[in-house]
Amino acid sequence: MVLVLSCIMFLVNGCSSNDPLSYGNLPCNIADASGSNNLPSAIFAADKSYVYQTLYTDSNGVTLSEELVTLHCTGESWAAQPDVQTALLHQFEYDDKTAASWQPHPLNPSMEQEWVSETTTGGFESPELLWMHPIRNNQYICTEVAPFPEVQFPLAEGNTWTNNLAILNGWGIWNNSIGDFSYTVNDRQTRAYSFGILENVWRIDASAVYPFGTSFLSTYYHETYGFVELNYTNYANERLSFVLQNATYKDCSF
Repeated sequence: MVLVLSCIMFLVNGCSSNDPLSYGNLPCNIADASGSNNLPSAIFAADKSYVYQTLYTDSNGVTLSEELVTLHCTGESWAAQPDVQTALLHQFEYDDKTAASWQPHPLNPSMEQEWVSETTTGGFESPELLWMHPIRNNQYICTEVAPFPEVQFPLAEGNTWTNNLAILNGWGIWNNSIGDFSYTVNDRQTRAYSFGILENVWRIDASAVYPFGTSFLSTYYHETYGFVELNYTNYANERLSFVLQNATYKDCSF
């Protein structure tokens, strides 16, 4: 199946909050009174939150940045495409010093960019497809020209699919370009994380070919935890990883 994504890509900033970010687990049980697990099966179900540790390195392996980023599922429609996508809130450990060190962004120096502590974008989930806009604010703008996080179901080793993305205005040197995306389901693995060991984690390898270069994404997907790892290599050979550290539903860890 070919999914064509051809639209104006822009950043939709959410309202800033003065409340500090909180990443801790609460000691509570997600089972209901009957003992049944009431955790919603949908990855983007309302009140699910995912906290990722990020690591961004240059082509020589030197660390450019590290922080925690939260993806919170609001359960609301995304304003830019309310009939199709659900709103996903991204929260960053924003600070002025880090922002200043990245201005202008070395990968895209002509892009006019506002740094934010949080922003809202969209995701899509159905029995056939799980897809979301990447975490692409602040120092992470390179994910816009990489394959978008995507899973097509049913999953099986060797499955492949393609799509493309047209970038119009607002993206500096990437304006008016089209990327061709290719995805391959690699294998199913057992992976160790800070919160435990997960079995049946699918690895999906993808590439995005643009006129200015090719970027890569290795996605690790789990049926309960969703995108547990997003490992990027951009066309400048910089590496960026998002690794799940904690997942909560209504403030309870799952």
